[in-house]
This record gives sequence, structure tokens and C-alpha cells, in this order.
Amino acid sequence: MTKAPLILECQVECSCTDSSCKKRHGRVWKSNVKELKDCGLLPSVSELCIILYKDCPKDLHLDEAIQELGIPSGAIANTRLTKFLGPGLSLAGKDQGPENAKMEMERVVKCILEHCPHVEEPWFHPERVWGPNEGILCEISGVGTEMMTMLCSMLHPRLTMMQVTRPFAAYTDQQFSPSLEYLALDLKLVSELVHLPLIPTANIRHLELIGISNSIN
Repeated sequence: MTKAPLILECQVECSCTDSSCKKRHGRVWKSNVKELKDCGLLPSVSELCIILYKDCPKDLHLDEAIQELGIPSGAIANTRLTKFLGPGLSLAGKDQGPENAKMEMERVVKCILEHCPHVEEPWFHPERVWGPNEGILCEISGVGTEMMTMLCSMLHPRLTMMQVTRPFAAYTDQQFSPSLEYLALDLKLVSELVHLPLIPTANIRHLELIGISNSIN
């Protein structure tokens, strides 16, 4: 069976704050959606891949970018995997006020789940090079990180891929899915999450441990 990724990439020519700079500072979204439509491959989309390699503190407007793709209702409903690639997500919306950031975060999560209601594998990878994922090294307040936290919190009980790395909800009492297969654990963060439920291991086939200390406590 043919599988294809639906790619939505944010391009930013320059993110400086110099008013005399002549470069473009707004977000430009590019996608392969037209090619997928032309080839009749939208029903074969296996993952939604959202890429933000450039840092930009401006409003994210990801919900508007997704709506502008013109994806027919239900066309990618079977998509299970949603990838967020690049460091730009963590800084997106950093300059927004908290109320605007909250409203945009809710719109983005709603938009993603309307198109991909069966997502069970959200994954965030901030680096350009694929490898161990340390997540965000410190908490950054912005619509991008809040959106990831909210999405994973809402889907927590059914996720088969889970990152207990930053960004992660400060408190959760939701049980992990017994079908959990892929787990990344930031050991330094886990020690802060005193109410974290037990993690079922019966079906885990990939375990990634981050922040292993050289000393024994």
C-alpha cells in the first residue's frame, strides 16, 4: 500500500528586529498538498509533517496555514503520525500576549484534530539532524510549545508514541496507553513529575533515555 507524507513547511527569510532590514520577516508556508491531490494520494497520507527550521517569534497562524491547504473533510482522517520538526516551533508566538497565544493554541489543536482525529503518534524533534531528542532545554512560553503540550495532554491515554520531555504538562494523572510502543524519557524531567503514573512496558519496542547522569544518587 502506498504511503505518503503531507508536508507543511514554514519558511522565514529573516527573523531580526532591525526596522531597516529589507528582507521578508513574515512566514511563508509551502506544502506538497497539490502534488498529493493531483496524484490521488491524499487518502494514502500516513503522516502530517509540520516543519519550522527557522526561529521566528511572530504569531504562528498554523491553523490558517492548514485551512488554506484546502484539504477535503475526512481526506486524511486515517493519519496516525504527526511530526513537528525544527526549533522554530518552540519560539513561535513568543511575542504574543498570553490571551492571544491561548486562543491560537486552541484553534491549532482543534484544526489538527478535525483533519486527523485518530492521531496517536505526535512527535516533536527540534534538531535538523535525526538522532536522540533532548526536547527543549528550558521552558519557553509561546503558542508553539503550549500547543504541543495541549495536544499531547488531550491524546495522552491513547498515545502509542510518547515523549516525556519538554514541553510536557507539569501535572498529569492520566494513565498511559497499555499499547504504548515508543517512549522517550528525559530522566531529569521525570524526577520533577512526582505524580506521573506508572508506565506500562509490555508492548514497548523502543526506549530512548535522555539525561542519564554519570553519578549514582
